[in-house]
Amino acid sequence: MQKLKICFISREFPENCGGIGTYVYETARELSKKGHDITIVTAKNEQLKRLSKVKFHFVDELGFKKELREFERALTIEALMKKFKFDIIECPEWGAEGLFLTDKNHCLTTRLHTPLFLVNQLQGQIFSNDSFVKRLEREQCENSISVSSPTIALKNIVESEWNIKVDKVIPNSLNVKEFTNGKLLNFESLGDYVLFLGRLEERKGIKEIIKSLPSFFEENNLFLVFAGSDSKLGKSKASEVISKTSKAFKVLGNARSLEKRSLIKNAKFVLLPSKWENMPYSCLESLALGKAVIGSKNSGFDEIITNEKNGLLVKPSNSNELINACHRLLDNDFRKKIEKKAKKRSLDFDSRIICKKVEDFFEFSIRKFNEGR
Repeated sequence: MQKLKICFISREFPENCGGIGTYVYETARELSKKGHDITIVTAKNEQLKRLSKVKFHFVDELGFKKELREFERALTIEALMKKFKFDIIECPEWGAEGLFLTDKNHCLTTRLHTPLFLVNQLQGQIFSNDSFVKRLEREQCENSISVSSPTIALKNIVESEWNIKVDKVIPNSLNVKEFTNGKLLNFESLGDYVLFLGRLEERKGIKEIIKSLPSFFEENNLFLVFAGSDSKLGKSKASEVISKTSKAFKVLGNARSLEKRSLIKNAKFVLLPSKWENMPYSCLESLALGKAVIGSKNSGFDEIITNEKNGLLVKPSNSNELINACHRLLDNDFRKKIEKKAKKRSLDFDSRIICKKVEDFFEFSIRKFNEGR
């Protein structure tokens, strides 16, 4: 296929970031290897994990009010468009930072991650202007040349809520070989532990863990290690609530790539009991390292994990199922059978496979854009 000039807009970018930044990192890296000209517009970050042959342009958020950030990025993209003439721009729906590029002059495609309306349903209000931002996110998707989703689950929710068409489902991807290779840190000081990986917030299942699992870990002489950024749980910090709940609970904070990989590799299994998930990298990375994962039913986990084959799925907020799943993974023989198939399943999401689907979708979007001009 022809080589494209592609621009990704992502407020966050590795290292030490969330799913959107990880998605952009993995996708941009693989597209660059295939010869495409990649530019990433992101926030300034002293710990930025750069990519060879990828151009970066930075927006300094510190000097601007949040309400002006989107305008600033739009102006940045406009200037870059004149200089580089991008064939296509991809932007997440989160925060509607591509809204001002939805006109006949830009081939803008929107990538769904987890829209604010869904976060509100799972966790309540996040920002003081939630209603306004939700309208902007919807408007960006309605006016984009195309929309893609990592999962059928999210596609169905968005199509029903916003009454729009999601053009394509393309899973998140991971370069399994590169992620799993390399040195590991020693975490023997943590003892035998299970790993929770993700932001410490209600929608990730933190309340259910606090309510249901202290006795399980204390009685089995296990620790539950929490690796993720902090947030509020009621009026207190989630990390403080967790630490006070049980001596078996250890909060480490956010883990960077080497720390994260090492924590996963040394864990007995990985616990991700979210109320709902799209396609979490915490799950893909755990499978790639051959770890059994406990995830939640009726979400994107269903499109990654086949229950009792390459992982375990439980009903969200169901204490009995969660405790039972943890007990089952203490059985070494059962856990090893899961682990073997987990590693194999991760290869279905390898970025070298998924990248071809991204290329085809970008070509489809460009054709659609050109036909409508």
